[in-house]
Amino acid sequence: METYTSQLKSYFNNMIIMCSTVSNGNLPLFSLTGVANQKKSIKNKKQLDAVVFKLNHRKGKFRMGVSCPKMKYANSFTVYYGYGEYDKSTWNHKNGTSRIVIENLIPRDYINFIMVARGATGEGKWSNPQGINVPFN
Repeated sequence: METYTSQLKSYFNNMIIMCSTVSNGNLPLFSLTGVANQKKSIKNKKQLDAVVFKLNHRKGKFRMGVSCPKMKYANSFTVYYGYGEYDKSTWNHKNGTSRIVIENLIPRDYINFIMVARGATGEGKWSNPQGINVPFN
């Protein structure tokens, strides 16, 4: 029985090698063979890159939208916002997805925003702040 099992595994491996040789890197053609690969999750062990985000002042009265494209390996996002340079004691933050709406802002105030991705290794690199005057409507 062990001999047959060993031979069967060997034949199966040879068949996969031949199928991959014939398909020559063409994934749709290789998919036609019916051979499936195991999908193992790939964990990111590096710090996430800085987020490229944009501000949207058309979210309604006293509101500001902060959004970015979805990022691979990002579990959530944090928007830090406040006056002047970043100061942990005076700035606020809000957690969410790649689209976050900040509410209850004071009109005409110039507020700086920083969006940061959060992954398995913690917070990613911080992007440069973007500032904007809060609209009335």
